[in-house]
Amino acid sequence: MAELVLGEDDFAGLDMEGEDDAVLGAIARRARGRGVPRQPGVRMQAQQVTGKKVPLGLPSVLFTATSGTSISVEVEPQRAYQAERLIFAILRTGASATGLVRVQSLKIGDIEQLPSGNAVTSELFRADGVDLELDLSMCKAGTKITVVFTISAAPTAADTVLVDAAFKGRVIGQ
Repeated sequence: MAELVLGEDDFAGLDMEGEDDAVLGAIARRARGRGVPRQPGVRMQAQQVTGKKVPLGLPSVLFTATSGTSISVEVEPQRAYQAERLIFAILRTGASATGLVRVQSLKIGDIEQLPSGNAVTSELFRADGVDLELDLSMCKAGTKITVVFTISAAPTAADTVLVDAAFKGRVIGQ
C-alpha cells in the first residue's frame, strides 16, 4: 500500500465540490498542521464562541407623559460578553399607553449594531420569539452597551409604558 504524502501541489486542480468536500477538507486541515499552506477552495470552520451562558440585564425604561419619546440606557459588563439575543417585556398601564416601542440604536462601545440606522420594532425581541438570535460584536470588559428605546406616542396623564430588557449571551473566558 502506498503512503500518502501531502505537498503544496497535491490539491491543485482538484474539484472541491460535492461529496468529497468533507474528506478533502479534513485532509487539508490535517495537512496544514504539518506546514502545508491553506489552499483556495478548502473551507475553514468558523470558531464557536464558548463561555458560560448568562443574562445581562438593562436598566428599566419607563415612558410617561413627561419622559419624552426616546430613552437611552447603558450597561457596562465587567467581563467580556457576547450578546446573542435581546429580550424584553412591555407592561402598559392606562388607556393612552398604546405607543409602538422600538429599538432606535444598539451600540457596543461606539460601534452601531443596527446597520441601517432605522428603528427595529419590539416584536423582534419578544420572549416567545423563535430563531431571533443576533450576531453582535463582542463586548470587551468595561465597554459600555447602549440601547436607545423610542415610543411612537408617549402616554398621557398617569399612564405608563414600562420596558424591561436583558441580553441573553455568554461570558467569554468562563
